[in-house]
Amino acid sequence: MRRIKNTQTRMLSCVSFLCLCLGANAAFAPTRRRFVESVRKIHRSSFHSRGNFDISASPVVSATSPDAVAISGGAVMTIRGVNFERNSRCKFFATPGGRASEAEATRVTSTELTCVLPDMRDAGNVHDEVYIQVFTRNSEYHAWSGIEGNFQWSRTNSFGVVQADASAPGCYGCYSTSAPAIASRARESWTIAKGENTGPEDGGTTILIKSTVASGSGARTGTFYQGSSLKCGAFCSTSSPSGWVKSLTAAKWIANDEIECVTPPWPGNGVTSSTVSRACLIRVTNDGATFDDLISSGGDGDGTQTLLTNAAKVDFTYVASGTAPSVTSVASSRMPATSSRSARGPFAGGAVVVVRGSNFLSSVHLGCKFTGGSSGFSDVVVPATYVSSTEVHCVSPRRDVSDEDAWKVDYGSGAPCFDAAVHVSNQKSRSNEWSTSSGTFHYCDLYVSSSGSRDGDGTPLRPFSTISDAALNSLVDPIDPQGRFVLTDEHGFGAATTRSMWLNTDVVRLETGMYSSKILFASSDDDAATRKLTIRGGDAVIDCEGDDAPNLEIAGFYVDVQFINCGKHGEALVERCDIVRNNDGGDAGASCAFSRV
Repeated sequence: MRRIKNTQTRMLSCVSFLCLCLGANAAFAPTRRRFVESVRKIHRSSFHSRGNFDISASPVVSATSPDAVAISGGAVMTIRGVNFERNSRCKFFATPGGRASEAEATRVTSTELTCVLPDMRDAGNVHDEVYIQVFTRNSEYHAWSGIEGNFQWSRTNSFGVVQADASAPGCYGCYSTSAPAIASRARESWTIAKGENTGPEDGGTTILIKSTVASGSGARTGTFYQGSSLKCGAFCSTSSPSGWVKSLTAAKWIANDEIECVTPPWPGNGVTSSTVSRACLIRVTNDGATFDDLISSGGDGDGTQTLLTNAAKVDFTYVASGTAPSVTSVASSRMPATSSRSARGPFAGGAVVVVRGSNFLSSVHLGCKFTGGSSGFSDVVVPATYVSSTEVHCVSPRRDVSDEDAWKVDYGSGAPCFDAAVHVSNQKSRSNEWSTSSGTFHYCDLYVSSSGSRDGDGTPLRPFSTISDAALNSLVDPIDPQGRFVLTDEHGFGAATTRSMWLNTDVVRLETGMYSSKILFASSDDDAATRKLTIRGGDAVIDCEGDDAPNLEIAGFYVDVQFINCGKHGEALVERCDIVRNNDGGDAGASCAFSRV
């Protein structure tokens, strides 16, 4: 009883304090925030001290997030508590002003709902900052979880509290008539925490904007408010006549002090009446229209005045179209030691190709083009992943055919392997912006023949003589592309396999014949690197009774390969060979694991 009485006393004190605070101007914002935090603390202490309430059909709200939003609405509010049902609704009540608005709720679980905050501005925008109570009910036939304007939280009067204001990002409370002079206002400092400050004319550069601590009276860091109207804008000055042109794009909210922007196309495209600068500003708006001041007299000016030294913006430069990058080299994860080439991969595609050069720009428009070479294939353009201005990565597209008879191997020549030139463009949709320089990527599986050589390079012209040599020279470090590479239809992997397609896998092809059981990696750490191999044989046979005893044997996917005498034989053992199908649903094969005994 004493705990409940103390809680009620604290709540009544807060209600009295609220009446004083909400009548004050923005100068009292820190005091208001202390009030909101005190309400939240009472939520937590009261809710947990009494346990999880179990009142049939009566929801109880214990917390809401985020805790600061734009008064123009659009934020996805998360409401936590107990007893939430499928037909729940939310109600938002603003103090001061008394504006109330309802919204449908999405039930996540019985303890979590989400609702989209409506526009909470009152008629004439009299109040630029309000505190919103958030209530729920389980259907139109049930009572709300709390009472509008009653800030004494209890299990029968439960609610969340969120602050909503009209701040432009970067300058908390600057809308107030009592705010300091424009040049003296406390503003956040913004930096590009991740990404580049230069990108192509077509836009598409991803940057992470981070706000740091603002200083001064009433300062607050974190005025990026979640919502559908949170946008980034590229502002570029014009001359003759002077002014600004702009282009907006949706921002991705991460936290109140962190957002992600993808730059829109250069706003100067199509402008013929004036000259548009390529040295532009990236600014942010919470309501889709309002930005903080750029000049001391207010507003944006005409682009010729000196900008505020603490203006809320980051600088970004658009590179004119027609500026092509340069390619100096390409490389794959592993090349045969005796090969004169620097990059290769199987016909099935999926090799990660490291392209080095200069003038690469970070954007979604960055791409690699693999030419058809002498193979008869057409050129294929695939997305590239930006690493730096001198390095990009791309994934080789598939270049094989379903009819194996069309790929007859001539062990006296290089057929069917071929070279593809690799070009890079910062704006891959523009046909005239591909690099004139290129690197060479060799499309070739790794070939093994009983008449091959230990000094071979794995081509049909110079095949390896053992499976282990092919394995040692295969691509290494297979990776799951999820979140790291974009695989598209152009890669040719097929919709069914795109999500499960591992990269840097390799293919070893055996000429018809008999092979010994020596299918091992050397024992060094480098040569024991992770590999994923498919070993295909034209009726090839592996005889485990051979004289070569394995050391560290490989596990691979075997197609059209027979194993004989593969029980225990000295030091080697074939543990299992499971019949499975390859990723493309093609030939049945055996996935075999080996070990020493």
